[in-house]
Amino acid sequence: MHKLTYKAPTRDMEFLLWEQFRIHETLGVNTPQQDLITSNMASARDWCEGPLAQSYKETDDQEAYLKDGKVVLPDSYPALYDGFREMWMQW
Repeated sequence: MHKLTYKAPTRDMEFLLWEQFRIHETLGVNTPQQDLITSNMASARDWCEGPLAQSYKETDDQEAYLKDGKVVLPDSYPALYDGFREMWMQW
């Protein structure tokens, strides 16, 4: 059985932000802010490659659907949302 994996292209994003578009110059971002942005991107990567990626199989098998005017989500969605919210609140 093939295991699905996801690898976030953080190096590509860092290249675009810091080397291609040089946002630190455009926006006046200093080194501590750049470190914070890079750290936040790493946290987002970990969440995407971890809990979110682990839900792919389930969400393929148990798709969201509309029932009696309400959206029914896969069982893993509440925990995914809570994890995302916790990650976001740390920033």
